[in-house]
Amino acid sequence: MNRCLKRISQKKNSGHLAGLQNVIQQSDLSLRQFSIHTNEGIEFVPLGKVIYAQAMGNYTGLFLQDGGKPLLSRKPKEVGDELPEHSFLRIHNSYIINVRQVKKYLKGRGGSILMMNDTELPVSETRKQELLQKLGGG
Repeated sequence: MNRCLKRISQKKNSGHLAGLQNVIQQSDLSLRQFSIHTNEGIEFVPLGKVIYAQAMGNYTGLFLQDGGKPLLSRKPKEVGDELPEHSFLRIHNSYIINVRQVKKYLKGRGGSILMMNDTELPVSETRKQELLQKLGGG
């Protein structure tokens, strides 16, 4: 898959190829899973079902499409490093979002994001421009 993505990125004609790359990345997201260690064992959550991650001290809370809220015993930076850059973005010291789960961007100093589960999250001023570029509006 990585060889395919590399070939696609090398092509000059990006019209149809960009769409193909997006499909490959989307399928990659639905196939990849996040492991959550629990008392009973290990639970696997498809990354596509993650709406956002929130810092909770040395822990990270995941907020899922089905309403689940597992708590990871990993720091947010560690979790962020494991998430694919093409789909996840840190918008604030406390939040990492799945850009495919964004419903709306609300203007303001840094602004805020309304996620598909109707949760409004703040965007830090320093990360606003990167977010807008990722969403295609900046």
